[in-house]
Amino acid sequence: MKSLPDEFTGTISPTFNFAGFGYLHLKNQGVDLSLFDDNNPSTSDKFNIINRGNWNVTENQPDKGWDLQPDEFYFNFGKYSGKFMFDQDGNVNLIPQGNVKILPIFSSINNINKIVGFTALTDDGFKYEFGNSSSGIYSQAPVDETKLSVASSSLNYIYRAVIYVDPNTGNEYFIVSLPQNTPYFWYERTPYVLSNLPVLQYGTPVPNNTVIPAGVGDFSYQVNNKFVEYSHYPSTWHLAKVSSPTGDWVSFSYTNSSTDYLANRSFSANVPDLADIHNSNPNIIIFQSPLMPLDDSWRKIYRLPSQQNFTETKSTINLISRKLTSIITSDNNTLNFSSTTPREDFPNSTRLDNITIVNSQNSTVKKFNLNYDLIENTPQESPLEQFEFFFKKSVYYYNNNATYIGMGSMPSSLQKTFLIPDYFRKRLFLSSIQEEGSGGATMPSYQFEYYNDYKLPYKTSTEQDYYGFANENASKHPFVSVTYPIKYPYWSNFNPPNSFNGDILFLRTTNAGLSYSGNKNYNLSRMKSGVIKKIFFPTGGYKEYLFDLNGNNAAWSGLKIYQVNQFESSSATPIIQKYNYGNFINTDAAILNYKMAEAGTITQNTLLYPSNRIVFSDSRVNPESLTKGSAGGYDFVEVSQDNNGKSKTEFFTPNDYQDNLTQTRIVSQLATPNTLIFNYNFPFHSTNSFDRKRGFPKTESIYKQNSSLPLSRKEYTFVPSTSVYGDIIIPELTVTKYPVPLIDFGTAQYVLMSWNWYLFGKTEHISAWNPLVSSKNKLYEQNGSNFTESIENYDYKKFTFNNKEYLYPLSTTNLKDSKNEQTVTTIKYPLDFNTTNGDSYLQGIAQLVSKNVLATPIEQYSYKQDQSGNNKKYIGASLNTYHTDKPLPKSILKLQTNGLVNNFTASSVTNGQFNFDNRYKTELNFPKYDAGGRIEEQNKEWDIKEVYIWNYNKMYPTAKVVNANSSEIAFSSFEADEGNSKLNIVPANIVENPSGALTGKKYYLLSNTITSNIVTIPNKKYKLSFWAKGGDPFIGQYINGMYEFVIIPAPLKSKTGWNYYEVLMPANFTGVASLAKRYAADIVYADEVRLTPVQSQINTYTFDPLIGMTSESDVNSKTTYYEYDAFNRLSVVKNEDKDIVKTICYNYANQVVPCVSSCAAPIINSAIKTGGFNVTLDFTAPANSTNCTIQITSITDPSVIWNEPPGCTSPRTITIPYRLHQYSVIVTSFSAQCPNGTQSLPFTF
Repeated sequence: MKSLPDEFTGTISPTFNFAGFGYLHLKNQGVDLSLFDDNNPSTSDKFNIINRGNWNVTENQPDKGWDLQPDEFYFNFGKYSGKFMFDQDGNVNLIPQGNVKILPIFSSINNINKIVGFTALTDDGFKYEFGNSSSGIYSQAPVDETKLSVASSSLNYIYRAVIYVDPNTGNEYFIVSLPQNTPYFWYERTPYVLSNLPVLQYGTPVPNNTVIPAGVGDFSYQVNNKFVEYSHYPSTWHLAKVSSPTGDWVSFSYTNSSTDYLANRSFSANVPDLADIHNSNPNIIIFQSPLMPLDDSWRKIYRLPSQQNFTETKSTINLISRKLTSIITSDNNTLNFSSTTPREDFPNSTRLDNITIVNSQNSTVKKFNLNYDLIENTPQESPLEQFEFFFKKSVYYYNNNATYIGMGSMPSSLQKTFLIPDYFRKRLFLSSIQEEGSGGATMPSYQFEYYNDYKLPYKTSTEQDYYGFANENASKHPFVSVTYPIKYPYWSNFNPPNSFNGDILFLRTTNAGLSYSGNKNYNLSRMKSGVIKKIFFPTGGYKEYLFDLNGNNAAWSGLKIYQVNQFESSSATPIIQKYNYGNFINTDAAILNYKMAEAGTITQNTLLYPSNRIVFSDSRVNPESLTKGSAGGYDFVEVSQDNNGKSKTEFFTPNDYQDNLTQTRIVSQLATPNTLIFNYNFPFHSTNSFDRKRGFPKTESIYKQNSSLPLSRKEYTFVPSTSVYGDIIIPELTVTKYPVPLIDFGTAQYVLMSWNWYLFGKTEHISAWNPLVSSKNKLYEQNGSNFTESIENYDYKKFTFNNKEYLYPLSTTNLKDSKNEQTVTTIKYPLDFNTTNGDSYLQGIAQLVSKNVLATPIEQYSYKQDQSGNNKKYIGASLNTYHTDKPLPKSILKLQTNGLVNNFTASSVTNGQFNFDNRYKTELNFPKYDAGGRIEEQNKEWDIKEVYIWNYNKMYPTAKVVNANSSEIAFSSFEADEGNSKLNIVPANIVENPSGALTGKKYYLLSNTITSNIVTIPNKKYKLSFWAKGGDPFIGQYINGMYEFVIIPAPLKSKTGWNYYEVLMPANFTGVASLAKRYAADIVYADEVRLTPVQSQINTYTFDPLIGMTSESDVNSKTTYYEYDAFNRLSVVKNEDKDIVKTICYNYANQVVPCVSSCAAPIINSAIKTGGFNVTLDFTAPANSTNCTIQITSITDPSVIWNEPPGCTSPRTITIPYRLHQYSVIVTSFSAQCPNGTQSLPFTF
């Protein structure tokens, strides 16, 4: 789950430094954005909101600021993805709406209120926990934190003020008033030094021969370096745990890392342009002559906006990240991620080296090794960047005692030096993934090839297009040319009536634009740099991906695939899949520079100077966070294969759902503010976006092979209005400030003042449902013209539960069939029923609701009706009942009728009683589950019962019994989790020896008695079956200090040293029976112990968790064995005598692996005593063996057992502990094809 701050600048919101997310302060401060619904925001409340919501002016007092822009949170887990925002009341709202409830977790960390985690509840009862759970420790929680540092360097140019210079003394004066026809001289000076100049009063003569030196009309400039550092704030909440409604879970573990890196460099500039908007007059008075006005009210003169600047901004991020290290399941399986190799392309970070899957028995199931290539940019790439930022300016000239303003320009050359960090030059590419099996065996790897005709430029390079993709920008200049006509002031003699008399400053327009050499257009070849080109598979084949521009010349979103070539081998003819796209419909055109009106008007007492401001940027002025992450989309796409048919999908686009433009408003900060409204779509959001509707399929069509004739077509209609199922409006106010220099020439006061233009746009984010309401299906005849049509309409019902809205399909209506009838299907859900004080049926439904299992149907019924909605005939219905203590089905009922019926009683509740149609009959029963929700018993009504026993941490059924109750069954193969075997097993007596076990890897030492504890049914017969070796067993029922019966069984069959016994229990058997060894001195082992009713049938199974079934024993205790190769693929199937009945070989291209039994057993040739305690053992291991183990057991005393040092060297000398004992030796060989080993037959000496 990740946050995306929705700020105008496209960078991280500074409001994160105090609240985790600024919406909390929007809520707590009670900001009323409805104040901005009118067109004249002049109240103090509105200016308070603007000032405190504008972080340009409140960044030094963040505790007093308001975040007026709700942040966007994106999530992606399981089958769910989307985004959500908080409204002004702090509620979470999905966009578009969905049946997922998201709950934030708040905590104060170091006196800073933060969102430390989220919990997502899905309507199937699953819970997803992100970040810090309510009981966790935040410092160890999987939450990424980001600290943003922004350093900017601005070169500011400012018009100078009007000053009088005394030619005799050189003194400088403000000219307040001068007599008519008095010579005067002007030049400009920075307004920041005007505060203490004397006033030249009326009547002061000025000599006519005063000369103003050349160049005094220059601009002044300032270098403004600024650094802002924000506090750490949570930016990403990683998935911490997933829990099912029945108690299973998956947890995720992370490790901490911290790194600092330069995330972004950006360049911006702005130049004023005097607007020409007064009374549609091409020339507008913007400055008064210094001659004496006839009206003293005109003595106050306001300056026009004049500041210009060039700014470089560097954004550095300190990222405290959490790196995934393992995933653990409730059944104790683990996925480990190893990351130890340092990354050269990213400071203080490591790369993912391998992924290992380990099962509950701590065996490695799979391992994947990841290999990389490190690509470095050209080392000679220059770190010097020379930019020329220039603009037109007004220059004053003196000529024959007359002053005028002419057109002039001042180029300003800026040379920037940027030392490229070493890691900026490097890129890490995944080159291959190789699977490693047991014994060090390796699979042919997956290999990856990338487009590399051009190396990617270094990170933050200016060689980027509008959207940040690599392009060719030879000049490295960040700006492109601007062709806006720009207006400049000039002097002219003009005698208007009344108020003005004398020389007046006018505007003159020039068509000369500002020309720079930057290139921001896309370059397809460079855009493809570093993109995947080919994937080579272990089979020897590969796929090749061909790309084109995803967009058009105005807007684009990177690349699109237009063809995929699949080769079964390097020499094979490719299977070609083509993608044909329709028209690209823009939702955004990237803006790098624009002309923004700053507004103005002239009144009698206030002179405001209208102007425009031309804004430049090397990146998008409207970042993708404001355009929903996409520049547009296609109205259709076709997918086809050679010599095959094709499919075509048409999509809803902006042509179907137009966004409304935000009314961008401009507000003056003067005492009498004035507002102008412009329908600009930048630099703000649209007023509201229909992005949630765009991209959905409009039609889906299938066409014949090599033909334009359709076979079928589906047409979709989605809900036409957000108000149909309700919507939630989340307001946003985007504010940006343009400072304007101001000089006040008053009678007795002449001080520098400043004021601002505030641009704001109010946006509404809409959280609403967008369900499918109709689909039309057409099936075409061979001619492609005639067709049959069916239409389905969908109706929905909205529920409110725990302060969250849910929307579910209520009914589906098929409008027409061959009989001109409609078919309607209606569904009822848990929230349809009032379960308060309910009966057992309603208590089961209440259990679903308590676990948030809301989407499970309770009842579903269908009927036919005529086109007018009459003559209903019910054709079927089903009803599900649920357990009162777990959210699981108890029974499934079906409506039983003789044909169609014209009446039906839908389920309902009356006074706590669950009512349903009396013609419902039970079809399936699920009477019993284990604690984890796994079926233990199930049956069809009036049919025999099936019972399951689960082991291996409840992952697999180890027994299936037909015609018995779970309470009267006891079974164990001693593999794992035998707590539900109904046998008292001593764990210490379980022997793990894969080569000696009958099934699986384990068996039981009968030094302790195994006692059953089942529930018997009177007059029902039971049988006990088991396998034993090493001595004679006996069976008895020991009650109250004495045996009620004792049975000495005889073996019925033998195999691989094990004897099979099957005993019918006596009539007085009460369910408590003992299996023990007959003689105390014997060492007896048991396996596959079964106690079941005689009439039942039992099949039992063993597994290697996450690998597969290793044995299957049928009702007659005949066992089939399954073996797997080094990569856990089924390779050998053996019968009960362990004879191979099937061998499976996996051959890849260019691999020579003969498909013969690679699991041949070793052969023991001899074991000869050579004197004393030494024996020479001679055996032959299969040729492909990688290792051998040797186990020796004393037949005389089975407790004497040991393993010789491993290895396949033969002959070899072994030492026995006792000379007079008889011994049995077993050799097991291992190979890449047979990682579990193959045993020899026992050899006795």
